[in-house]
Formats: sequence, C-alpha cells, structure tokens
Amino acid sequence: FFVSFYFLLMDGKKFVEYTFQLLPIHALHERQITKRFSNLCYAWIVVSFLLAFIQGTFATIGFAIIGVPSPFIWGIVSMVASFIPFVGAAMIWASIGIIYLILGYFGQGIFILIWGALLISSSDNLLRPFLLKEGVKIHPFILFIAVFGGFFAFKIPGLIIGPLIMVFISTLLYIYQLEFGDELSRIHDGDHHD
Repeated sequence: FFVSFYFLLMDGKKFVEYTFQLLPIHALHERQITKRFSNLCYAWIVVSFLLAFIQGTFATIGFAIIGVPSPFIWGIVSMVASFIPFVGAAMIWASIGIIYLILGYFGQGIFILIWGALLISSSDNLLRPFLLKEGVKIHPFILFIAVFGGFFAFKIPGLIIGPLIMVFISTLLYIYQLEFGDELSRIHDGDHHD
C-alpha cells in the first residue's frame, strides 16, 4: 500500500495524463472526470476523519457511562481503530463489552454492546453515504448501494472500488448528457424525425 501510494504521489499526474491521451474524449470531459474523481477522494478523506471523530465521541460517552477507566483515552483508541477496514471501532467497544461480561458486570457489558452497535458503528454505515453526497453530488441511496455493493463484490477493497465505479458511471452519463443533450431533448419533445 505504502509503495503504491508513494509512486501514485510521485507519478500519478503523469499516469493520468497518459491515460487521457489514450482515451478518445474531449479535453473538457477529461477535466470533468478528473474533477469528479478528485472530489470523491477529497470527500472520502474528509468524511473518514469526521466519522472517526463522531465514533470516538460516541465511544467516549459510552465508556464514561459504564465507568471504563480513562474513557477519553479509549475514545481516542476507538477513533484510530475506526480507520481499520471491516472491524473498525467495534474492535474496541466489543472487546470492552465482552471483558465486562466475563468479569460479571452484565449490565455494563450489555449496555456497551448495544450502545456500540446502535451508535458507534452504525454512525459510519448510516452517515457515510449522506456525507459523501455533498462531495460527489450523487444521491445518498446510490452511494449507499455503491459502498455496500462494492463490499459484497470485492470485500474490503470494494469500500473504495464501489464508489469509484459509481462516480465513473455518473461522470460518463454526465458527459453523454453534455454531448447529446440537445438531441435527447428533441427526441423527448417529439421533434425527432427519421
């Protein structure tokens, strides 16, 4: 990952320019594709940090309620763990809940397991599509399908691949509309003659 990331930072622009030279599309459309993918990447990073903060906050509140020692520190640990694909912050709150159950603190253990499932981890699943919508201008339901469809099709890499495919398809449809919008309007208005 880090080697790939390094070379993408060093030579990513050249790679994109070379790819666009091979594609039979207008320079205006190249800029549209680049802009939309840049917006998605930027939005994904910003949303990921925002959701990490939200999950860390919910975790800190939950840990404080049940009396976990140093709830703020465990909230920060949960925030960092939220960046780990698939397991995320659940790795922390579920472990704490299980430990409390094993130690015989059933009320606290059950509370943090329910709190974690309903508030901490669900906040990512429910809020990510709505927050990403602002960055990529795609309906949140379509992004929701892209995130989960990508995960089921490609597993963990699909969390990125799914939205990328969706942005690419929406960009192609946008370019199609730019190119053939007038003709489509004439067809829909009934003015098209064979």
